[in-house]
Amino acid sequence: MREAHLRLAALEQVTWFSVEAENFESIHNHSAYAAVELDRRGERSCSRP
Repeated sequence: MREAHLRLAALEQVTWFSVEAENFESIHNHSAYAAVELDRRGERSCSRP
């Protein structure tokens, strides 16, 4: 999850993404879930001289 977020966030041409992951535990009686979303569609770019 962390690596997917870092790699996608580093790409300037990607304006929006959502990643979800669930890990079904076979030994423990629970699952792990994570979600991350980045939305740059409302951001304005600032050009610098």
